[in-house]
Amino acid sequence: MGNPREHLVNWLRDAHAMEQQAEQMLKAQASRIENYPKMKARVEQHLEETRGQQKLLEGCLERLGGSPSAVKDTMGTMAAMGQGLAGMFASDEIVKGATPKRSACASRSWSRKRPWRSGSWTTFPR
Repeated sequence: MGNPREHLVNWLRDAHAMEQQAEQMLKAQASRIENYPKMKARVEQHLEETRGQQKLLEGCLERLGGSPSAVKDTMGTMAAMGQGLAGMFASDEIVKGATPKRSACASRSWSRKRPWRSGSWTTFPR
């Protein structure tokens, strides 16, 4: 990882894996939300935004001659599936879902500043 291009490709692969993980967590949470239709709609909107960010990252990687890391994507997906399975046993989906999603969003916050765009920030409402 000596040159800046390799560093950028690795960063984009990490960001893509994080978006993959977020997609799985959001899908699991949206499927379990029953009593909060506005929250479910927002989670589904966030899911679509996450999928859009994945496509942007894939395009950036393609332009740089790279591709997403299958290993990193698989690891992120497996971690999200584990979180989703663990969440099936909690009684309050909203409270239970807030903690891992909040920490995932915080860990993804560095990827929210998209250098391939005009430096804009995307934020998740608190």
